[in-house]
Amino acid sequence: MLYFGDEMGERGPKSRFTDVHCINRKCSKYGIEGDENIVGNGTSMVGGHAAQRYFCKECGHYFNVRSDTAYYRLRSDPDKVDEVIRCLNEGMSIRATARAMRCSISTVQRWMKRASMKADEIETHLEKDLEPTCVQFDEMVGTLKKNHF
Repeated sequence: MLYFGDEMGERGPKSRFTDVHCINRKCSKYGIEGDENIVGNGTSMVGGHAAQRYFCKECGHYFNVRSDTAYYRLRSDPDKVDEVIRCLNEGMSIRATARAMRCSISTVQRWMKRASMKADEIETHLEKDLEPTCVQFDEMVGTLKKNHF
């Protein structure tokens, strides 16, 4: 006879996803970690690897570990994408990066565009309610010259 207790699953205690938050911007729990609204919902194959799926009990949104990232719906290895972006950040040309990473130029351009768009989205989100507390003098001089001289 099998016993399924309240806190025990078939394979042991259920995981608590305290470091995961809902990625649905319309959800009232969006961005809030550790609120116990996120539960595991099995795994799915992503880029040839099993990835944890999640479910938000608040809004009913399903997502996986790559959702809302530059890797979303990308079938390539994230480590290779990271290495390509690292090469580009170090100043390598697109052509040299493609040659070094053994992929096409268009692939490097596509990954660069994905990473750039995600970085812009994150920057916009972080700067949304930011109020500067001080202005450096060199910024004031540039503004004054542009507006008054």
